[in-house]
Amino acid sequence: MHARRKLPYQFHYIPDGNFINAFALPGGHVFIGAGLIARMKSEDELADVLGHEIEHIDHYHCAERLQTEAVLRHIPLGGLAAMPVAVFQAGYSKDQELEADREGVRLAAQAGYSAQGAIQAFRMFERLDPERRPAPGTPVEELSRVAAEVLTGYFQTHPATAERIEQIQRLIASNPALAAAPERALAVRYIFLGRRSQAAIQAGKFIRALALARSSLRLAPDFGPALAAECEAQFALGQPAARSSFQALLQRGRLAAGAVESWIDAGAPELFHRHQYARLAAEEEARLAANPARPESLKLEAWAQAALGNASGAAAAVKRLQQTGAGEAAKAELSSAAQAADAYRARDFTGAAASAAVALLIAPADAGALSTAGRAKFALADFAQAAGLFEKLLNLHLQAAGPRELQDLADALANVNPATAAAEFGRALPPAKAKLANGSGLPQSAIAVERSGLQMLAAGRQQPPALAAGGAWPAAALTRLGWWYFRAGRYRQAETILRASLNYDSGNAELQNMLEWVALAQGKAKPEDFQKIPATVGDVMNTPSAGLTLAEWERRQTRAAIEDWAAVRRESPQWLNAAWRQALYPAAIAAAAGEMEAAYQREQAKKRMEKRSG
Repeated sequence: MHARRKLPYQFHYIPDGNFINAFALPGGHVFIGAGLIARMKSEDELADVLGHEIEHIDHYHCAERLQTEAVLRHIPLGGLAAMPVAVFQAGYSKDQELEADREGVRLAAQAGYSAQGAIQAFRMFERLDPERRPAPGTPVEELSRVAAEVLTGYFQTHPATAERIEQIQRLIASNPALAAAPERALAVRYIFLGRRSQAAIQAGKFIRALALARSSLRLAPDFGPALAAECEAQFALGQPAARSSFQALLQRGRLAAGAVESWIDAGAPELFHRHQYARLAAEEEARLAANPARPESLKLEAWAQAALGNASGAAAAVKRLQQTGAGEAAKAELSSAAQAADAYRARDFTGAAASAAVALLIAPADAGALSTAGRAKFALADFAQAAGLFEKLLNLHLQAAGPRELQDLADALANVNPATAAAEFGRALPPAKAKLANGSGLPQSAIAVERSGLQMLAAGRQQPPALAAGGAWPAAALTRLGWWYFRAGRYRQAETILRASLNYDSGNAELQNMLEWVALAQGKAKPEDFQKIPATVGDVMNTPSAGLTLAEWERRQTRAAIEDWAAVRRESPQWLNAAWRQALYPAAIAAAAGEMEAAYQREQAKKRMEKRSG
């Protein structure tokens, strides 16, 4: 009402937290974004910002900009409605901005607000610069950065912020009445603080989220979104208070706790994949305290406890799950078995072992879960448990067993105790057990090669019995025989058998891969030979990618080796386990892997230092 031009002023709120700006259009329209109000502490700041925009209209700055742009763009009078809004967001000349500052302060003061609000607003703008340029790490952060970069107006206008503050201070000095009114708190500030805390949760900035939520709650102790953000941040930070915060939300009603429950549900799979089992367990325990029979929470609780090594805790969760009904338990068993298989394929061996363990608590004879659990334990270098799982698999599912199951058992036993492995294999698979009632059974060549290989490890025999010929045995059996010679350090014999076998099956990638690993053990491997082998060869052992990297290191191609080691770490994390590689591979290969890991870590540390110093 104190503006000189009596226009039908209208004020528009833009509900976008990334819009940290305000602008005016000719005719009396003033716009302000949620991102700007969210950073204000007083109503006086808001009044001075709105007064500034009113004065851009009152002093014809907007009209002049409109006329200038119309001429520059060759827009006829009838087409002015199509002028882009960005034209008015781009700020004005230095003189016009300073004039709007002066007149806006006077306008706000006439309405009972303090000019100190303008100073506080400008100081807020100064603080915004580091806040609005985070290093992009999430889509939310990237969006905020891009939104901030296009802002002009208050943040990138022609006058320096210090000059604008100095002008307001001179005005106050000459007319103290401009700052005489006491500043008023921004009544709606708690809403914006609560929303910012939720945005910080989405960006994974949980310490920041907790601080913002608590600032909001100091202003409005019962504000639901801030209570939810506080609870979520406490869970994410592993704070014991999270559980009581969740209980307090539940007491307010299911609707109040719903946001936290949805957040927990959405994040649970990611927590599992990132191995944050303790946090997952805490979140699900809180939910179970409110709803003890919730099947999904019981399943997740069982997964988390199994991954934490708490077998009794996992069993207790499964027992409660079974009490909810056979249908829910069956669904949980199926989902756990599928989760285990997916985790194993993704090389998340801890997650695979945990999910399979839960599936086995519900259905102890599940063949898929037994196989996945055994292979995951093997990749984690828990060879004794792997051997027990593989033996159980053969005992329960002999009809469906084949060479792979025999190999799994033999490999695990060989790493438990090479001296007794052959005897343990014979005990686990006596001749009568290998023969099925219908006269069929496991392939005798597969049984013979595993038993002979284990005997070779135990007794150091130069030649396993009954396996001298090349063409008399399947290529798969001969590949395994080459592996056992490799394990025993008999590289010449391994090379002889594998090369002879290639004469009968020249296109067999498994044979060729094993031959390259034998060459690697002898210091004769060529990186380019590993590159010719399909990536699908091998499982967790003898992968071509690991062979390629080791060959590069052996040939002193250090840069290429370290670069390729990054992929091995990601795709074959078992190589990071010293116990695993030392049990399976010759000392030189195991040591080379350790050297590459140390070199990789040094390079990463160097990059972090350079990033900080840059």
